[in-house]
Amino acid sequence: MFGNEGESRDVVMAVIREVAGIVSEMSGIQLGERQYSMIESRLKSRIIKLELHTFSRYIKYLKRNLEAESQTLLSLITTHHTYFFREFLHFEYLLNKGLKRLIDRTRARGEKVIRIWSAAASRGQEAYSLAMFFDFHLKAIAPDLTFEIWGTDVDPESIATAKNGVYRVEDLRQSPAMYLQDQWVRGKGDISEFTKAKESLKKKCHFKVENLLKCEGFLNGKMFDLIFCRNVFIYFNPEQIKKITNLMLNHLDPQGLLFLGASETLTGIDVKVESKGTSVYQHRVDVPKDVLSGIKSATAYALGRAMKPAEAISRPLEVLCVDDSGVIISLLKKILTKESGFIVKATARNGLRLWKSSGPTLSIS
Repeated sequence: MFGNEGESRDVVMAVIREVAGIVSEMSGIQLGERQYSMIESRLKSRIIKLELHTFSRYIKYLKRNLEAESQTLLSLITTHHTYFFREFLHFEYLLNKGLKRLIDRTRARGEKVIRIWSAAASRGQEAYSLAMFFDFHLKAIAPDLTFEIWGTDVDPESIATAKNGVYRVEDLRQSPAMYLQDQWVRGKGDISEFTKAKESLKKKCHFKVENLLKCEGFLNGKMFDLIFCRNVFIYFNPEQIKKITNLMLNHLDPQGLLFLGASETLTGIDVKVESKGTSVYQHRVDVPKDVLSGIKSATAYALGRAMKPAEAISRPLEVLCVDDSGVIISLLKKILTKESGFIVKATARNGLRLWKSSGPTLSIS
């Protein structure tokens, strides 16, 4: 029974602020006044379970048992609202724009494994969603490749759930049916409402307790093609976001992709990224000034020689771009726009591919 009737509101709020500070120190998560009602509600359930009856008794208990209770407190306070295939627009982006790129990049490195990090994995739904997605599509279009997923979260209880790989059947009902096929085993009798990931799926997913602000050890020696860090930056301040993002970029392949939550953005954060879609980012490539100057000069020269400025828009030049650097080709396509008087009709990575232009090696815009 909860019986804090004798406690003043000031005492309750003082405890809530102190608990918020402890959680913040442990995880880096910033808990302000907007979260105080959530903290109060969750603390009440813990106080009732411990039969302590008041907030003031709980804070004394917490201080006496800080090492043991702090992990329980962290699990209690950190948000666990997630579900399978959350923000499906990101999976659509992967399917339509990202997947082929990841496959090509992995093969270009001479490797066979696409590496993925679910950086705020919670109870594992995101990691298993990604596992189902890649298992289905790689078998169909790139059976020579496989994948591995690392899921990390600051909450040990959540990671334990992820490692177990058991969820309610209801939790999976909104997942696309094609991804569910032959991946889960439903319980029988008293556990018929639960389903467990098959070992073939579980062995692709590795889970570890990690704090995003202190995960250098975990990241040592690892590089990822894809990083999902969704719906967690809302709990960090701008300096923390900058630190975490830069750390991730240091371990993201030069052509890899970083996904944030659909309501999150890196706009205004001083990090070297460029947007590729809704909360989808990649490394920003800074072109040396002499290279950029040369490209612009060549563009201006071609326009001046070919036609008057007024004619450039109505009668743009058709251009073939040839370079062994995909980055340079991408830059040329951004610079040689219709508004500048050009249309990039085709690209090639080398002379041999250009010579074989009747085949699939020449990219026609």
